[in-house]
Amino acid sequence: MLRTYAKRSPLLLAASLLLLSLGLGLNLWWTAYDGFYSVRWLLNFLPGLVLLLTGYMVSQARRKRWLWRSIGALLTLLLSVFVTFINLISYSFVNISRPITDIERYAEVRSQLGDGDAIQHFPLTIPPEATDAQLHYQLWPLLGEMSLQLRLALPEEAWRNVQTEYAPQARYQISAANLNSLEFKSPVLAPRFLVGDRDTTQFPDTYILLFLSGTENALLSYGVAFDQASPELVYWVEDGT
Repeated sequence: MLRTYAKRSPLLLAASLLLLSLGLGLNLWWTAYDGFYSVRWLLNFLPGLVLLLTGYMVSQARRKRWLWRSIGALLTLLLSVFVTFINLISYSFVNISRPITDIERYAEVRSQLGDGDAIQHFPLTIPPEATDAQLHYQLWPLLGEMSLQLRLALPEEAWRNVQTEYAPQARYQISAANLNSLEFKSPVLAPRFLVGDRDTTQFPDTYILLFLSGTENALLSYGVAFDQASPELVYWVEDGT
């Protein structure tokens, strides 16, 4: 069967193997870049598999082989264009939704987000006296979601000044220990802890969270969290609208 295939459809066999090799290379690249997804693997192999099947049908057909070749070639071309388009769109959205953690880009991110109610409590730039600054910014365009967190270690007096500034503005003041308790029912959306090296996304129990957001939008949460064990703080906003 394989000998007959190679004898009657050598060009189709070679082209299908080339497409399958390209699909394999593309899938290996995607796996390293964004992880393994079986649907994406199948999609990238599809043009090669269709052309491989076309060659088999041509090798088995006794009449109208040109018709099988034409149909298979056209279908393979359309699939190749479709797969290319899907890969380009996927790359664009994956690239956009990858988190930004480079602290050097903070001023750029802050500038892009403007000065709305949920953003204006973030400093325009990293304070010069701050140390151990950490950033996490992520955007999900298809879901309309965004999260931004900035973690800073400040001198004791500067840390206390920020807390004094925002404490009167807080709509809610809740300890992380309460938020982490299964028995506690938070009136507002509890943010995730995205700027630490913990295995969990819960804020450490030593933090007090000052919620500047209210309950008008259940999917929007923003404010400043203060670590009571060390002069560190986290500015945050999570928008799921």
